[in-house]
Amino acid sequence: MRNRIFIDFEASSLSDESWPVEIGFAWIDEKGKLRSDAKLIKPHPSWSLSEWSEKSQQIHGITLEELEGAEDAVEVARWAMREFGNAMLLSDAAPFDDRWLRRLMALIGQDEYFEIVSIQDEVREYFEGAAVGMFFKAYANGHGNHRAGVDAMRLAQAWRAALRKEAKAK
Repeated sequence: MRNRIFIDFEASSLSDESWPVEIGFAWIDEKGKLRSDAKLIKPHPSWSLSEWSEKSQQIHGITLEELEGAEDAVEVARWAMREFGNAMLLSDAAPFDDRWLRRLMALIGQDEYFEIVSIQDEVREYFEGAAVGMFFKAYANGHGNHRAGVDAMRLAQAWRAALRKEAKAK
């Protein structure tokens, strides 16, 4: 059972009414291996296309045309609901990712079910000493590309590096 899931979104823009275009998440399995999954999200009819930003598109590289062939937003929400179970969801941009998760989950009436926690806060609470430093070092040295799955994997890699540092210290 996954107890922590590292999550990331790409979105139509950064505005208050923006909507998710991609969801990615990663976790560390029971053998310590990193796993991840991601899905593009077809815009729901209730989401305003006026919230699309060319600047955001340039950053994540996902086009509106590409999203037309993506999975329906309601189906992605159902899939995420099944995948997440009761895991803690961790993000490096919790306020933004929480907004986009709530917008997605509202489509299935579950917008209050999950809460995304700041990974920076969780690291400081969960780890001590050198392991905290190892997380932030590994995170800074990781390679993100503004795609949700890869960026979520970067968080999981940094968490695993901190776990290993902690285990060596004991």
